[in-house]
Amino acid sequence: MGLTPPGLDPDVLLAGWPQRLGPDDWAMFKPRWGAFSRTCLEELLTELGAHTLVFAGCNLPNTPAAV
Repeated sequence: MGLTPPGLDPDVLLAGWPQRLGPDDWAMFKPRWGAFSRTCLEELLTELGAHTLVFAGCNLPNTPAAV
């Protein structure tokens, strides 16, 4: 058993589209340092009605990593 969630399609991610992992969980490919740069994250958050974002992680050396 690998770390990739069942049903996750890497081609869809690389095309820039989010994939639902669970009722409140999504996966997206982030091609640049910023999560909003060249992604549809803003559109997804707007569609979901999100009004608060919480970022967690540390800089290793140029991008956040979950800890």
